[in-house]
Amino acid sequence: MPKEAKGRRLAEFPLQSDSLTQVAVAGTNMRKLRIKSKSDSLHLQVDGDIFASPRSGDAPPLVSAVLADNVSNSRFVLAIGKYAFLFAIINGRGEVEVTAEDADTGAALATKKFDSADGHRARVLEFEVKA
Repeated sequence: MPKEAKGRRLAEFPLQSDSLTQVAVAGTNMRKLRIKSKSDSLHLQVDGDIFASPRSGDAPPLVSAVLADNVSNSRFVLAIGKYAFLFAIINGRGEVEVTAEDADTGAALATKKFDSADGHRARVLEFEVKA
């Protein structure tokens, strides 16, 4: 572990959505999660980043390049805490249901329906990872 990282929580280090194996879930404070989406539109996707909540203006994302559609989802690791998935609806129109869930148990942390008629950008799903 780098000297400057000593004493910092793992969630303070950015993790890419495809880096589930980069960090071992060593302590009970870390959870394997995923973002899923479901829509009637075949090609509709959600694409965004995950930030700590509440978000400060210049804070970098904790997880970037989170992409999900009817077939695939993004997996990542986060510590216990509150988060916001800020995303855009792309490649389609209509209603989409976005879910943050525990990747091990499938238990939903938050689920919300969004409609592209209300805008494609700056959509937010708030969720909390609990012990």
